[in-house]
Amino acid sequence: MTIKAVVVDMDGTFLNDEKTYDRERFLAIKQEMEKQQMHFVVASGNQYWRLVDYFPDLGEQLFYIADNGADIRYHSEQVRAKTIAKEFHRPLLNYLKDELPDHRLVLSGKKGVYIHHQLPQDFVAHVKFFYRHITQIDLQQPIPDDIFKFALNFPAEQLANANQQLHDVFGEELTVVTSGHQALDIISNSAGKEVGIRELQKKFQLNKDEIAVFGDNMNDVGMFREVTHSYAMGNALLPVKEAASQVIGSNNEQAVLDKIEEFL
Repeated sequence: MTIKAVVVDMDGTFLNDEKTYDRERFLAIKQEMEKQQMHFVVASGNQYWRLVDYFPDLGEQLFYIADNGADIRYHSEQVRAKTIAKEFHRPLLNYLKDELPDHRLVLSGKKGVYIHHQLPQDFVAHVKFFYRHITQIDLQQPIPDDIFKFALNFPAEQLANANQQLHDVFGEELTVVTSGHQALDIISNSAGKEVGIRELQKKFQLNKDEIAVFGDNMNDVGMFREVTHSYAMGNALLPVKEAASQVIGSNNEQAVLDKIEEFL
């Protein structure tokens, strides 16, 4: 088995529960990967600029599949960008306000991130941890950007119902995916982490046997279908484990780094 690209989800996969990783060990592994011309790829529901922050020694040098595949970049250059058509902005906002009022919403856009100007400070602090370039606006006014993703948080007991409702109403035009932490992401039907895998294959002329993918949540399953070697974390959801070719240790056991060392 010759692996030429390793693709990792972040939360619940590459990162431990403290949202950190063994940086010294990773950098040593990354050096060996470079010697063997093996690419390290980040695939996450997180915003691009937040992902770059996780890798201060490498920054924009990596291949990033950000915002669940809506924003794909390599060496800071845009490989592919797929935003939600503006015609859906107001219907989505109105539906959320009228039918699912217990939500918290973050809009991830090309120029930055937008949240409502009247939100509890604890949620604003939560957003500041996960996002960069944040602006508080009146969401009843036109959104001043092209939007990659509507990121939604719900009370745990409402998540499944909200997922079903949004899928029933908008599922023909948009994709609704769960991304952990009581969260749902709404993205274009032309986005998805699996789209990032296809762009990776085109960019580096790779076949599905040369890519290894690691994930823990439902938004990773699409990637699993695109490759031969898919690895679910020990802490992954059961359907994710069932979709993977192998289940490995948990995100708190550095299982991804262990597996990469096996490839090397």
